[in-house]
Amino acid sequence: MQTYPFDPAEVGQSVPQPPLADLAARAARRVRRRRALVSAAAVGMMALVALTAVPVVRGIGMTATATGDGAGGGYLTATAVLDGGTVVAVRYGECAAQFSVTTNDGRTWSPYRGPVGWRDDCGVPVSTSYRLFGPTVFVAEVRGVRYLTRDAGVSWQPAEEGVRPVDTLPPQVREARDGSAQMVDPTTGDLYQLSSLPRAGDGGLPRRAPDGSVWLLGSGAAAPPGGATTVPRVARSENAGRSWVPTAALPAVVRNPLLVPAGPEQAYVLGECPSGAVVYRTDDGGTSWFATYVPWDATEVATVNAAGHLLVGSWEPDGRFAVWVSRDGGRSFTKGETITVPDDPSVGQADGLIWVTSGAGWAATSTDGWWRTTEPRRG
Repeated sequence: MQTYPFDPAEVGQSVPQPPLADLAARAARRVRRRRALVSAAAVGMMALVALTAVPVVRGIGMTATATGDGAGGGYLTATAVLDGGTVVAVRYGECAAQFSVTTNDGRTWSPYRGPVGWRDDCGVPVSTSYRLFGPTVFVAEVRGVRYLTRDAGVSWQPAEEGVRPVDTLPPQVREARDGSAQMVDPTTGDLYQLSSLPRAGDGGLPRRAPDGSVWLLGSGAAAPPGGATTVPRVARSENAGRSWVPTAALPAVVRNPLLVPAGPEQAYVLGECPSGAVVYRTDDGGTSWFATYVPWDATEVATVNAAGHLLVGSWEPDGRFAVWVSRDGGRSFTKGETITVPDDPSVGQADGLIWVTSGAGWAATSTDGWWRTTEPRRG
């Protein structure tokens, strides 16, 4: 099969990567757009948080809850699921960031730990940022100093942020989960970025399938007339990112496309088209795509679990969050359990599970269509 190597300089001009703050803002706008289907009040709160916290780099889908008076005092809180057993509660202000971890569904939580001492009066963060790379590897940047922990916050060390350009991705690295094109080693925090990416359109981000194969979704060429929308384009790599194979174009324009790679030949693109939500699937490396129109309004998050089943999370009209499961490669779906989520929810996926969180420490995860909840952190 013919492949296409790419010159890094040419790709850098044709596929510019937006700043992380812009990516975080774009993710926040997508969450607000989804939540409009659920509750106008929730949208109002999300807009307030976004205005105060856009510069803060967080995982895609994460929102934050304001605590305190939001002026001279106050701080933000958030929760994220890092794997099937690790949930992290975060509190952060302009002068500190701290992390508390549970690995037993919230029965016990570690103390809040961070690189600098906590203060309640340092104000809502403007320049503070954090990134969660793996179950034990976190980064916090406070007052211009970047700190790294490899033991879930027990010890910290100053660290420079260096992104290593590579022609092929090492086997252990995964997406950095913050909307950037960077990949991360979840055990060390080392960052990597492919030297070349295909011309699949602006904003192309690589994703890894469970077997380690690499796919990429780009915005594609403008669709006629006028170019107001684009037809997403997908490329895949057979050699860990060194070169790329373009796939056939999707049959239609898809809004808010989400790529879920499942293997070297199998992948899904989920999104919305004029007739409703749709799941496109390929079993031949993208030579052909087939559509399944689905009953939910909009796809919020999706992943492939350890059994190879496609999991999809979506909001219900009554404000609950539902998980749908396909056990036949995206041809049909069974609705799993729905769950009532407290205020200010965030959603995401992590290596075969879907999660939804709220506040400081409440989380629900699903790997099979049923939800498992975490007791929230107290204090």
